[in-house]
Amino acid sequence: VAQPVGHFERKWKPLALVMCVLLSLVAVGLSLTLSGVINIHGEEVLQVEEVLQREEVLETSEPSLSPTFDPTPTLEIVHKRGHIRCGMTNSAGAFHLDLCRSVAAVLVGSADGFEVITTTFANRWEHLNDRMVDLLISPDTHTIGREVRESSTRVGFTFSSVYSYDGMVYIGNQTFVPCAEEQKRYNECSSLMICVTKATTHYDFLKTAFPSDYFKVGSTFEEVTEMLFNDTCNVAAFEKSHIQNDASLNNGISDGKFIVGTQMKTKEPLAIVTRNNDREFSDTINWVVQALFYGEEQGLTKDLKQCQNYTNNLALYDVSDLDFLNAVYCVGNYGEIFDSSPNDRGMNQINNGTGMLYAIPFGNLEKDTIMDPFSVGTLAKIRNEGSLNCGVIESDRSGGSIKDMGVEYCHTLAAALLNGDPKDVTFVTFPVSKIKSYIALANGDIDVLVG
Repeated sequence: VAQPVGHFERKWKPLALVMCVLLSLVAVGLSLTLSGVINIHGEEVLQVEEVLQREEVLETSEPSLSPTFDPTPTLEIVHKRGHIRCGMTNSAGAFHLDLCRSVAAVLVGSADGFEVITTTFANRWEHLNDRMVDLLISPDTHTIGREVRESSTRVGFTFSSVYSYDGMVYIGNQTFVPCAEEQKRYNECSSLMICVTKATTHYDFLKTAFPSDYFKVGSTFEEVTEMLFNDTCNVAAFEKSHIQNDASLNNGISDGKFIVGTQMKTKEPLAIVTRNNDREFSDTINWVVQALFYGEEQGLTKDLKQCQNYTNNLALYDVSDLDFLNAVYCVGNYGEIFDSSPNDRGMNQINNGTGMLYAIPFGNLEKDTIMDPFSVGTLAKIRNEGSLNCGVIESDRSGGSIKDMGVEYCHTLAAALLNGDPKDVTFVTFPVSKIKSYIALANGDIDVLVG
């Protein structure tokens, strides 16, 4: 029996077509919507990335630190260059120039193998640290503060043996020089005004001795001298040797305009300065200074016939090949280049058995400027272990005085390093004739070797 056909059964094909079209339209719409969202978010992501990139550029736009340390030894650099670069301020004199010539005579085989790079008291440490000069030969005072961490560069430097012991004195008006020496600031001294060169130990001293309104600062010795002459100040602070060698100041003294104080207010052990990351070069410079002392002690004098010129073979020369007596034969011994009679040299005499102990001044040892917390190195190791490993050389002398003195030194050092406790020491003794002590020190088995 035939069944009647329903309406949807008769119209299913058109309805299916309509549904397909509708589904297609929905799919297209969803696709466009999602594409828009993705594009919007994509642009936002790109914008965020661009912002981050810009921020990254801003964060790194400051000058970067110096590139990685150049391990090339300074002596090799000097030999390739063919001359030594001596950093000197305008206050340096003929004596300092002869020191530079002495170094050149040894290092490059010619007393003329040098270049003077003029520095100021403000920039000399930066010039040395940045390798613009190989060493400083100016009136530079050796202080412990500069040896550990110089304030402007925040690094330490190495100092040679002292080549001249000097000190700060006052020069100026006859009324106000005694005021400065006595640190008197009232009555007749109420108008006291002292001129001093910035970035010097003189300046450091005056900061502790007087309020800031009692002194004025100049950039160079020459500027301070001019300030004294034009009455910007009535007293100036200089090293004694500078006053003796400055013609204008001596004329002022001769004319009765100035007097020189009788009190030496600071200790100024002057030395040649090198960077502290090249011990071989620093030792070499120190040996030049010692050669000058040795020459005077032994009666050796300038003798150009024995002055060796080896500038053509520098590439072949190691430290052991250098002729340190070239400093004497090519330039002169210490007394000759000091350019003064022995009676005028004061402490700067060759040792003849008299006392030689002279404490190096501390300089600026403020905790916030001298150093960061010790996190690495030998000091950190000692503090972490809570004990000092001290090697002591046994004495061959009767009584063992050297050993006893070494033991006491170790106790003193431990007290300084370990919060005042002198007992935190582990002693290791070594015989005099053996090199085991140096090997132990090099290997870190001991922290210090005395005796």
